[in-house]
Amino acid sequence: MHGKFHDKSNKGIYIALAILVILVLAFGGYILVDKLNESREQKDNVLREEGFNIGYEKATVDVLSAASTCQPFPVRYQNASLTLFALECNNLVEVANAALEQKAAAQEPTE
Repeated sequence: MHGKFHDKSNKGIYIALAILVILVLAFGGYILVDKLNESREQKDNVLREEGFNIGYEKATVDVLSAASTCQPFPVRYQNASLTLFALECNNLVEVANAALEQKAAAQEPTE
């Protein structure tokens, strides 16, 4: 009888150890999956930020390129739309007009 009792108590310990190992593995798997998801989210955030920066840079270059032509150019965002014009170009037009006026005044006959 003593041998049977001893076998039953060992069986209980083995079952308890097996349950403990399963719980430790499950907890470790949960932690691993959580860390992998966190890492994936960080990568997604970095990619999103890089994409935003590239888009912002491209929009800035496009606006500067359009403005450098000294022609009005449309800018749209969702339902809003504006036509922009570089102020520097306006100053150039004023200088050119003043030069033309001076030239015309110099060519007018004097009385």
